[in-house]
Amino acid sequence: MLVMFKKATIFNGPKGKGDIIEVPNDVARRWMRNGIAVAHIIVEETPAASNEPANLSAKELFRECLKIGIEVEAKQTREYYLEKLSQQVVPTEEV
Repeated sequence: MLVMFKKATIFNGPKGKGDIIEVPNDVARRWMRNGIAVAHIIVEETPAASNEPANLSAKELFRECLKIGIEVEAKQTREYYLEKLSQQVVPTEEV
């Protein structure tokens, strides 16, 4: 199990606060119970789901528009930003 240290400790050499290591489950449970470490869970996002405009908030859509150079007004609805993004002309590479 992956754990992240909440305190500095010595386990197979010195470990500092915030270090992440893999240890046997029984050791990890004991450390969590004693407040030495917390479970470290890695959440992997699928690139398509995280960058899909339909899944973004209005604020995130606003930032996305600015990032790709679309001029938009601040503090608008999600639909406004989705419309601006859908109007974007994607240049195609000529062969």
